[in-house]
Amino acid sequence: MQKMLPTKPLVKLSYLYLKPSIPSSTNHIILNLHGFLGSKSNFHSINRRLSKAINAHIFTFDLRNHGESELAHPLDYETLANDFIHFLGSNEKQFKNKSIDIIGYSMGGKVALLSSLKLNKSKNFQIRKIISVDMPPYEVAALPAEIYKKVDAIKYINLGAIKIKSNKDGSWKVKLLEMLGPYFTAGFMKVRANYKGGGLVKYYLPLEEFPSLFDDLKDWPVTEEKSNADVLFIRALKSNLIKDDYSLLERNFKRVKVKEFDSDHNILFNNFENSITCIIDFLQDKF
Repeated sequence: MQKMLPTKPLVKLSYLYLKPSIPSSTNHIILNLHGFLGSKSNFHSINRRLSKAINAHIFTFDLRNHGESELAHPLDYETLANDFIHFLGSNEKQFKNKSIDIIGYSMGGKVALLSSLKLNKSKNFQIRKIISVDMPPYEVAALPAEIYKKVDAIKYINLGAIKIKSNKDGSWKVKLLEMLGPYFTAGFMKVRANYKGGGLVKYYLPLEEFPSLFDDLKDWPVTEEKSNADVLFIRALKSNLIKDDYSLLERNFKRVKVKEFDSDHNILFNNFENSITCIIDFLQDKF
């Protein structure tokens, strides 16, 4: 298959910045990383609550191949982490010697964890706390079943095996929302050609160009680094990602806490109040 996307070791990340209520009185920074096929917009509700509860500079990112950031090969955790670290280094004055917390949901959780290990020996960037929402720092056996199902459906639509016609009134969105739900439909809604008619709808990202996608999302790069950051793992008990043996979380992280919730993997959306309360309490050193 001829690839449409370029291969780039680093890309510039799109981000949204929310200033603290009292900018002159804080060096606290919160960095947010979304999940697979998500974007910085997924953190809007979370950021509203964070900004009210904590006086901090809040940055929310689009990782490569997501949101408004550049589309490029490869799509693996090493590359995602390197993009993120490159952003911090390119904006060193904003982040140097500041108190940095990172919140990562799903895929973003692994990016946060790996980035903290890569930055562990850095003299310029101090990672204070990490919150990984339902994602562990090790290779997982399988992803949530919904991801396999929805990604396969997107590929079939993109290749024309499932035919959904584009049109000017956008009525194709109704069919996609019924089939995929709002989270996975969002990637079709950002393609302008889908609103012009005269063809079949296309997804913004040619997922068929990433044959090892599922394996890459399950992966965890082997590293002997140890992090001194305080780490909270928010575990969704109806998800299969974090194992019962919590000692596995401590291979690379010395200071680990786990909070369990009776939820599926979409915990930030389906159990929002409990999740955001837990996140704020951890960042405020309440447990």
